[in-house]
Amino acid sequence: MDEQINTENLFLTVAEVAKRYAVSTDTIWRWSRKDDFPRPVKIGPNITRWRLADVLEHDQSLKAGFAFCLTLVA
Repeated sequence: MDEQINTENLFLTVAEVAKRYAVSTDTIWRWSRKDDFPRPVKIGPNITRWRLADVLEHDQSLKAGFAFCLTLVA
């Protein structure tokens, strides 16, 4: 059962992104404002998310990598 996950359609909250990097949500917002991190995407009037594909691409550009386990609940 080798199922490919399309990361273009997966979005993360600021809390999920912060947890991934073990930093505060304020740090994620600061990185984003300074263009040190992918820009979030507005997907609704009060809903802002980060594309998982953008976060993964950013990880590839870093000198040190981050370990991350993507678990999907069916």
